[in-house]
Amino acid sequence: MDESKLLLRLRQICRGFPEAREAVKWGHPTFQAGKELFAVLDGYDGHRCIAFRARPEKLSELLADDRFNPRG
Repeated sequence: MDESKLLLRLRQICRGFPEAREAVKWGHPTFQAGKELFAVLDGYDGHRCIAFRARPEKLSELLADDRFNPRG
């Protein structure tokens, strides 16, 4: 998926959360609610990626899927 389509889809998802808004931080589109940042369209190892916060109890489930990587 190209970056513009990825960003469009990320916007659709993130803007569905209460109080969510988009800003540019560190040169990347970011999404936050209140003062809490919860998702960033970023790059890692030459690939586009979405960095996001997940509840600790969901971590093992996410990491069982090869699409997720615990960076940060």
